[in-house]
Amino acid sequence: MNRKMLVSFISVCMLLLFSITAYAVSPVTPKTSFDYRGTDTEASLVSQYRDSKAFFRDEAEILTGKQQEEIWEKLQAVTDDMDIKVAVFLGGNYRSDPETEDFAHDCAVSLFGNDSDSLFIYLDFEGHSPAYDYIRALNKAERIFNKAAIDDIFDVMYEYLPPSDEPVYSDDVKKALLMGMDEVNELYGKSTDQPNGAFSASSTQNGSGQKISIDINKIYSLITGMGTFSILVIAGIAVFVIYILLLVLLPKRSGSSDSSYYDRDRYYRSSYSSSRRRHSSRSHGSSSRSSSHSSRSGGSGSGRHR
Repeated sequence: MNRKMLVSFISVCMLLLFSITAYAVSPVTPKTSFDYRGTDTEASLVSQYRDSKAFFRDEAEILTGKQQEEIWEKLQAVTDDMDIKVAVFLGGNYRSDPETEDFAHDCAVSLFGNDSDSLFIYLDFEGHSPAYDYIRALNKAERIFNKAAIDDIFDVMYEYLPPSDEPVYSDDVKKALLMGMDEVNELYGKSTDQPNGAFSASSTQNGSGQKISIDINKIYSLITGMGTFSILVIAGIAVFVIYILLLVLLPKRSGSSDSSYYDRDRYYRSSYSSSRRRHSSRSHGSSSRSSSHSSRSGGSGSGRHR
């Protein structure tokens, strides 16, 4: 290796080391406040990212200006495809759990009206641990975004969001919001009567002129389900036959027990690692709180501590 190549190699290594170090030591410090005036709805809804169908505010000031614009563009694109209005709020002011639920309801009503079909997503970056994230649905959105659907949204976002007692990185928060918006859009699409142009139900008449309803979707699902079952049975038989042939034809090798032990050990380590990741995820075993605890009437919601 000549001198020029050596210098280039060292420069690249130093640059890589500097980049990794800079990323590791530069988490974002959310702007937090413990002022109860933060429950003031009108004061909290002052944002340049607001129109008739969407709203976004980073009260905790976690995201950069460019990242906020990306979130806003994504939010507008999602709401353009739905007749549900969506608001996303990154909380940076202290609110208790009941206050958070009331705040989400009041903000949704103030933004879009009491009769609107809307979804209000509140992510807690107030600096208090455990944090409390909450999603409020009003009117038509209640049918689409029930507790199970809200849990799905949380699960997706929690793949990127840190626990409330760990450092916050703006890029992770941005990814969580983008993926959360995709999940909202996907859940909305699944709720429509004819998702992705699928078959629809139809009706016909019998000999006496009585209408008979035919759900083609159910028939199609039954047929495809039977096909999948048959394929699985055939595949299982084929794998079993191949396994028997390998046992019969392949000669036994010395040290096979060591290999088996190594495979088992690798399997257990892999299982432990997977289990540990699931356990450390905020979505695993996290507590939830129903909107029934909220003093505000109308709408429903679900939240999680982290």
